[in-house]
Amino acid sequence: MTEPTREPSRTPAIADEELLGQLADDFAVRRRRGEHPTVDEYIAKYPPLAERIRKVLSAAAMIEQTVPLDLTAGERPGSIIGRYKLLERIGEGGFGVVYMAE
Repeated sequence: MTEPTREPSRTPAIADEELLGQLADDFAVRRRRGEHPTVDEYIAKYPPLAERIRKVLSAAAMIEQTVPLDLTAGERPGSIIGRYKLLERIGEGGFGVVYMAE
């Protein structure tokens, strides 16, 4: 599991929301790699957020189960989507993949 960091200059509520988003992204990426992360391992690292972690990661697990694994199989550099040509994969998160396109 990667180590998300909190920014001390932010309010605790905003920092918690950002941390939960990072944890959900990490959880989803690990599942896509074929790993089997558990909610408990995330709760062990951030016990004060246990209730919220359970809710967020449960939702992330449901989303991952409902998205077909081959959804992005046709999307790769060189593919044409609408009027755009995908040039390069530049990022990935809990809800999708980002490509540079022209």
